[in-house]
Amino acid sequence: MKPVVNEQNASTVPAPRTRRFRVLNRNNFDARVDAGLFAHNHIFPNASFDGLMFETYGPEVEHVREVAKQHPNRVMTLLDGSRSMMLSHGYHFVNRIGYMVATEDVPFFHDFKI
Repeated sequence: MKPVVNEQNASTVPAPRTRRFRVLNRNNFDARVDAGLFAHNHIFPNASFDGLMFETYGPEVEHVREVAKQHPNRVMTLLDGSRSMMLSHGYHFVNRIGYMVATEDVPFFHDFKI
């Protein structure tokens, strides 16, 4: 982290940590689905998000955990944010709504606000 120099008192303060989010609207989401970014839920085909979301319990979460062990860059968690939902990279437990599994590794910086 690069320090920020405060000109008034010549002290250094650590730069604030920021996370970059991309806004994911229905068109962007549909484009990613059409491109085959997310795998369909083979355990429960009528799942939320057009059959793409894996639940947080039972055999669906067990499948997500197995994928996360073998390919951690393929699991994304749908989180309940304060103002919107967010699709975040990785396996998260707090504020989770469900999981999505990508068909290939997703770069770490791709978190999406929905």
